[in-house]
Formats: sequence, C-alpha cells, structure tokens
Amino acid sequence: MKKRYILILSIYICFLSCKKDQNKNLENSPKKSTYKTSQTNTAEEAVATLLAKAIKKDTLEFENWEPFIYFKSGYLLSKKEKNAIIVSCPTDSIYTIELYTKRNGKWIKNDQQNNIEAHPIQFDIYYKDYNFDGQTDIYLQETVSNGWPLSLGHLFIINPKTKKLEEHKETRDLANMNPVLKDRIIYTDELDYSYKFRKVKRRINKWENGKLVPFEIDKSKETNF
Repeated sequence: MKKRYILILSIYICFLSCKKDQNKNLENSPKKSTYKTSQTNTAEEAVATLLAKAIKKDTLEFENWEPFIYFKSGYLLSKKEKNAIIVSCPTDSIYTIELYTKRNGKWIKNDQQNNIEAHPIQFDIYYKDYNFDGQTDIYLQETVSNGWPLSLGHLFIINPKTKKLEEHKETRDLANMNPVLKDRIIYTDELDYSYKFRKVKRRINKWENGKLVPFEIDKSKETNF
C-alpha cells in the first residue's frame, strides 16, 4: 500500500512539473501580431531599398511572393519621365498599388489605391494606352481562367496632368482587353456555349462620356475551341 501511494505521488509531481514547463513555453512563444508586424516592416523596408536603388538605375524590376511585392521602375508610362509602380498585398485578398514619379533626383508619390480585390497566384500587370490619350495606363490582372484564358482585373486610367489613378469598375467583367489605337476601340473576348463547339466571340467596346461601353460583336473574329 505504501509503495502504491509513493507511485501515485510521483506521477502527480511529474504532471505538475510538465504543466509548469508548458506554461513557461507558452509565455515565451511569439504572438501572431508580432509576426504580422515584422512581416509588414520587412515589406516596407524592401520597398524603401528598391526605391533608393531605382533612383540610380534606368530600369529595375523585382517580384517577391511572401510578403508579396511587385516593383518596376523606368520609362513605363511615358518617354519623358521616369516612374515606379509598386503592388503589394496588405492581406492575401487585397492589393495596394502605388505610383511614383522621379523629380529632381527624388521619388514623388503621385497616388495610391487601396482595397483592390486580389488573387496573387494569378497576378499579372500590363502597360498600355487604353483610352487613347497618349498616356500609358495600367491593367492589373486579378484572375485568368483555364481553357481559353480570359483575363479579368482592374483597369486604372492615368490622368496625364495629375498622374492620378482612376479605376474603371465598369470594365471588371470585360475579359482580355486589347486596345486598337487606329480604330479607337477595345476588343474583349466572350465565350458562347450555345453552339456544339464553344465559340470565342470578340466584342467591340468604345469610350463614351469617360466610360468603356460594350457595342456589337465582330463576327469576322469568331473562333471555335
């Protein structure tokens, strides 16, 4: 009986010791908020370093997955001035885009757009003059489909004078936007499932009162797939 009592007492003491060590480890473990703060600081430091390097280079491009950072500088939007574009992800479903211009040897932030719907694994970015005003604009891809690729995303028209970003949300459902300068139209692709074989139809879109408006289908450009 005495031996049994001693055994039970030993097990209880061992349990208390393990519990104390476990609590100590929990107290010393880093909190989640500390990790997020560190990650944010890392992204900010990376951007600051890239901006400093880009001042002395004609072009600089950088992409990083975690934390997500896209950086590109150079004569991207105009042949007359140097710009820097930064796309980052405050969360895994939100983009932030920043636009800088180099003036007097320094970067000046022209604009920043937040809370842009994101899907970083399908990220891509295009630089074209989408509204035919001589100023290159930005298309930020959010998603692209399988099969016949349909790219959907965010169109930002850049004001040539203020260099501000203007998002055109009416284009969110327009896939594969392809501007044609000579005709001043933008072609977009649509899938038609009403045939035996699926058809890709190419729609003509035109600018009216500052908005991109869908017009007729160009039947000469239909494709089966």
